[in-house]
Amino acid sequence: LAESARYALATHFFMLSFLAPERAAAVAIYRLREDSSNSTAKADLASRIAADYASRHVPFDSDFDLDTSDAVYCTELIWRAYRGAGVELVTGELPTISFCLKRRTAILPSTLQNSVKLRLIWRNKEND
Repeated sequence: LAESARYALATHFFMLSFLAPERAAAVAIYRLREDSSNSTAKADLASRIAADYASRHVPFDSDFDLDTSDAVYCTELIWRAYRGAGVELVTGELPTISFCLKRRTAILPSTLQNSVKLRLIWRNKEND
């Protein structure tokens, strides 16, 4: 197989494993709204930025710290990737959570779900 085909196949099997019902109770896929100017180019750039985090093996941010990008958590990665592409997914005040006796500002899944810049394109049945 060609390198690109091997990569696509590996990515496909990784996603099947990552999104398996026993591992992920709820799954949803969102896309940048088409009414955004240059939405396809911005989404492509955000994808490349996120892939760059992966290629650099940026670790998981178990402190949920938005002040630095040397480690990121799941929703932070999406937020940083789109922000780097010139799309601010979050408007208004971010929620604050208590974590290990500290108060932290966080990007929660619901923060991204409620973004006016994104539209839902698919969700699994468990999420109905």
